Amino acid sequence: MSADNNLSDRLSFIKMDAEAIERLRSIKPLIMEELPGAIAEFYKQVRAFPETKKFFSFSIGTGFRAENSTRTTSAPLPKSARSMRALA
Repeated sequence: MSADNNLSDRLSFIKMDAEAIERLRSIKPLIMEELPGAIAEFYKQVRAFPETKKFFSFSIGTGFRAENSTRTTSAPLPKSARSMRALA
């Protein structure tokens, strides 16, 4: 299955049609402005509870890593965040 088909399948699964994608594109600047703070607050909340904190390892200045992931991602996300590029 190609990446394009996979994306189409995922968009279909969440019932995101062309109109919804266009609405998201129209507010992309706002989303990108607010996203870093929202992600930071999310991980602040994750770190506040042992039940969720155990799934991530955190270190100041290096971001976070999901327990079963080899990829380390720093918050806030850069403007070229992969998920937003799909909507560009």
